[in-house]
Amino acid sequence: AKENYGKVLAYTKVCITKNHHDAEDMVSEAYIRFIDSYDRGTNNYQPNTHIVGYLILIVKRIAIEFSKVNVLFVTKHNDNRRMLS
Repeated sequence: AKENYGKVLAYTKVCITKNHHDAEDMVSEAYIRFIDSYDRGTNNYQPNTHIVGYLILIVKRIAIEFSKVNVLFVTKHNDNRRMLS
């Protein structure tokens, strides 16, 4: 998985975040989740299959989670602004 970090990072930077620092954070989180689930035995990855695609799938899920958190934060922030006006 280590040798594929650059591929996953490039895809994340170009196709998902458009920001290098956010891409690094998401890819790092994807690797942590991958290794953690592998250690727990809950990982669905099949050896000798396309690991880059599997890691990108994890990154996409992280991006979705991130966008939901940001939408909730912005919505809550805007609701608080309306309450103050």
